[in-house]
Amino acid sequence: MEQLLFLLVVLACPLMMMLMMRGSHGGHGDHKSGDHAEHPQATADSDARIAELEHQVTSLRARLAEHDDASPPGRR
Repeated sequence: MEQLLFLLVVLACPLMMMLMMRGSHGGHGDHKSGDHAEHPQATADSDARIAELEHQVTSLRARLAEHDDASPPGRR
């Protein structure tokens, strides 16, 4: 009987964690997929913003490379 009680206590933590994780993630997946279908403009705006940010990153990397090339060898 003590072994059964011990086993229940040991299994209670992982089982509760699995149930809580499933409950917290279960409703979010369906909402996200429905959100994109209902708001295609928001998706287009997001895609445009991502493209703009990628362009900025590329530009900043080029400027950083130019700066590194222009600095003296001892200062890198």
